[in-house]
Amino acid sequence: KNPLTPIQLSAERLKRKYLGQIVEDKETFSQCTDTIIKHVEDIGRMVSEFSSFARMPEPVMKAESLQQVVEDVIILQKQAHDSIDFKVAGFEAQDYIVNIDAPQIRQALANLVQNAVDSVLAKHEADHDFTPCVHVAAVLYGDDEVAVVVQDNGLGLPKEEVPSRLTEPYVTHKAKGTGLGLAIVKKIVEDHQGEIILGVPEWLRENAFYEGLGGATVSLVLHIESVDLSKSQPQAKAS
Repeated sequence: KNPLTPIQLSAERLKRKYLGQIVEDKETFSQCTDTIIKHVEDIGRMVSEFSSFARMPEPVMKAESLQQVVEDVIILQKQAHDSIDFKVAGFEAQDYIVNIDAPQIRQALANLVQNAVDSVLAKHEADHDFTPCVHVAAVLYGDDEVAVVVQDNGLGLPKEEVPSRLTEPYVTHKAKGTGLGLAIVKKIVEDHQGEIILGVPEWLRENAFYEGLGGATVSLVLHIESVDLSKSQPQAKAS
């Protein structure tokens, strides 16, 4: 990975310095430098994902606010994609305190949200009247677990693939996919004694937070340490 940044910077510098001096075949020079830059970025992304998958550290667990973790991921995507309707639900009356490695769960959730973003943007390219939506909801799952449900109205999960295979390493249906995104999510969640669920099981279909947006639905299930009900308690009047 080390030489990738100097290669990219060198190509960018060549383009800035010499593009204006070229008289003949300027377009070819520009295309060649752009190709170097683009493929270096692709290689860098693949190397980073492979490194994350191959050297996933042991999680360091702490009691964390699930709402904060979700909002940390969504706020960055909102800033990057103002054309997408992002929504977070399930925390209106309470927060869930979960015993997690927050950076790892943020990474897992970011992978799922990025998949949703890629899907809705791909659909938007084909239909500019289409309004892209990515919604994340916290749904109580049993007595002591919570599911973070990521829903979108994009292209949906590949119909020709068994959903469980999508979490295996190197299985991808994206033109530039590495097949490691969902494998990383699965590894992180399993290290937290949780699970990843692809699709819409019956318990979720019957839940009020399931919106049936028509795209993909993926859930991360985590153990609840406690429930913070402070938001649902009446505030004491100031004396």
